[in-house]
Amino acid sequence: MKRYSQTFLAFTLVSLTLIASCTKEIEGPIGPEGPQGPPGPAGSGAKTYEVEIVFEGHDIFSGAAISGLNFKSGDAILAYYPHDEISGTIYWSQMPYIKANRVFVPSFSEETGYLFVDLINATTGAFYPFMLNYDTTIKFRVIHVESSWIKQNPEYDLSSKIPIVRKDNIK
Repeated sequence: MKRYSQTFLAFTLVSLTLIASCTKEIEGPIGPEGPQGPPGPAGSGAKTYEVEIVFEGHDIFSGAAISGLNFKSGDAILAYYPHDEISGTIYWSQMPYIKANRVFVPSFSEETGYLFVDLINATTGAFYPFMLNYDTTIKFRVIHVESSWIKQNPEYDLSSKIPIVRKDNIK
């Protein structure tokens, strides 16, 4: 037991000495700027579009062309529903999106650049019309990500727009 106490006391003294002898380095002036890094990819490779789609009172789907879209094979399209607007700021939710038992499901045509949105019953999976006595227009947001950007940035998960927005400062 005496040997254990001596070892513990020696360990404690050495530990306290090491802790007490550590001093914080004093910050000096900022050094010179480092060398320029290699250039990044030209352009963001991702563009944002807003598409207004008119749903007539009993429509189960509707669509609209995305103006100016130059879609190529291998590109990705991410579609968003305007979840909420607070103080003039729209908060977008990636589709498919469920609202009032309707699932808003996007479909995209590579040949025509046309975005369709189907309305499906969240419970049964059947098409589900708006059942309104008036037409309603919904503005959807679409992000077109070029295949070249996808190849240059394989670490990004395209199931979420957050990494794309952070990397390329897309609004």
